[in-house]
Amino acid sequence: MTLPMRLRHWVRTRLVPALPDPLYDFVLLSHARLSHGMGPRWPNLSNPQRMSDKIIALKRFYRAPDASILADKLAVREVVKERVGAHALVPLLASADRPEAIDLDALPERFVVKPNHASGLILFCDKSRLDWPAAMATMRGWLATDYGVYAREYQYSGITPRLLVEADLGVIYGRVPQVHMIYCFAGMARYFWMDDERPSGRRRSLMDRNWQRQPYTMRYPMPEALPPRPERLEAMFEMADRMAAGQLFARVDVYDAPDRVLFNEITFHHNGGYLPFLPDWGDLAMGRELHLPPLGPGAR
Repeated sequence: MTLPMRLRHWVRTRLVPALPDPLYDFVLLSHARLSHGMGPRWPNLSNPQRMSDKIIALKRFYRAPDASILADKLAVREVVKERVGAHALVPLLASADRPEAIDLDALPERFVVKPNHASGLILFCDKSRLDWPAAMATMRGWLATDYGVYAREYQYSGITPRLLVEADLGVIYGRVPQVHMIYCFAGMARYFWMDDERPSGRRRSLMDRNWQRQPYTMRYPMPEALPPRPERLEAMFEMADRMAAGQLFARVDVYDAPDRVLFNEITFHHNGGYLPFLPDWGDLAMGRELHLPPLGPGAR
């Protein structure tokens, strides 16, 4: 590892996690904004109006009902069965409390490994070129990390770490189905993030339930043309409705597979609240959709 890489690793794993919450939020929010041509900004948590500030306030001062169950990638499977049906689940091949307990010989040529107590971590495994000792080292690192502390998201601290081994959807369908993020407010799915991968880079549209595009986006620019309406759009919204029931705010992620909609995950603090809306006023526009109760000392 080169010196610049070691320095970045130290900043990410040692310095930033040690910061007090207000400074941590300022650093990560400002980094997201500076990366997209906007100036640094302190979150306003005493009277939040922006979507980013409201998500950070929820993270700091609110505890969503059943958050640790819904965020647990193993436990949530039972919730999906009850609310949607077993047909909406990615096939589970195995689960284990340590990598040594995974029977590699019993698994297919290609499979996927995830931790149950975090978001966005995944290993795509192909036995023809798999470095299993290195993969196990990665898994041990996952299991040893409290992502509630590392990412300042309380729901992950309430989860007993385990590993999931899932079927590789790319094997089942010939390609990994596209994942769509759905924003849910007061238990109702309202907005659909539609991504379009292009040689020139990703494009993103924010669509409402009537497939009307909103005049702002997040992180990636909008395409010129209106994206095509997915065939199973209403089924995706209905799944999100059921999974976000009873929640002030949640982001429900689903796979748009060729033959069905599959549940991916539910999260309560999209990107930790460090959201680079484009243009910047989109942060305020989306914030008007999220109505908060009084939160924390001095909130109003």
